[in-house]
Amino acid sequence: MVQQPRTLLPTQTDEEQALTQSMLGEALWLAQTTHPVLATATSIYSSLFKHQTKGGLAACKHMFRYIKKHMSSSLVKRAGVRSGLKVSSDADWAGMYTLTGEKRSRSGTLATYDEMPIDWKSGFQQCKGTEYNPELATQYTEDLIATSSAESEVYAAADSSKLALHLMYVCEEMQIPIEDAVPIQVDAGAAMGFIHNTATVGRMKHIDLRESWIDIMRSKQLKYSRVAGTDNPADFFTKIIVGPSLRKVESELMMMAHSN
Repeated sequence: MVQQPRTLLPTQTDEEQALTQSMLGEALWLAQTTHPVLATATSIYSSLFKHQTKGGLAACKHMFRYIKKHMSSSLVKRAGVRSGLKVSSDADWAGMYTLTGEKRSRSGTLATYDEMPIDWKSGFQQCKGTEYNPELATQYTEDLIATSSAESEVYAAADSSKLALHLMYVCEEMQIPIEDAVPIQVDAGAAMGFIHNTATVGRMKHIDLRESWIDIMRSKQLKYSRVAGTDNPADFFTKIIVGPSLRKVESELMMMAHSN
């Protein structure tokens, strides 16, 4: 495959880069512990930092203005809710999120216990081609993009399945009650068909041949169901959401600790 040269973008100064790193580190801590609404933004900004792209510091300052406004927000366990452990999975196929020309798929996962978020993830998918090329393994090429939306959703479901099993084992160790089969919500019919081995999409057979987690996805420990894309909580972790849609997600994921 012939690699096209990338457009060189303006870069930050070393001082700007150092301040960006400090701010991003603090935001990442919040995104991984108490503020899931920051997960997608910090993942995207990390890419800007990695390439030292000009504007990374301005983006982080913008994010901290948002954080300042939501300092009183927190995760809340709502009384009377007994829905147990649930996991939602979603993917955005070959979306573009940076100024560096990277075009990759993104996976999103949200795990809740009694409707309170307990774990979440937003990140690029690591979709390798069927033939391993060490010279291209660390580069952003078409070999790193799922070949279809359905395949991208399957990769996302696999990541969510791994997280679901991990949380299930943690709950068992701590004697926290959970269902025998952890529910996992997926909003793609083609991915559901592949998981249940009812689809006839021959182009996805290579996933079966090279990924051992397919057996995990089809195990009796996990229970997959389809949910409408508009009702999928993991959708937030796959794309940029603004306006009323963002405020709706904020109210669902978090709550103001000191509301008027």
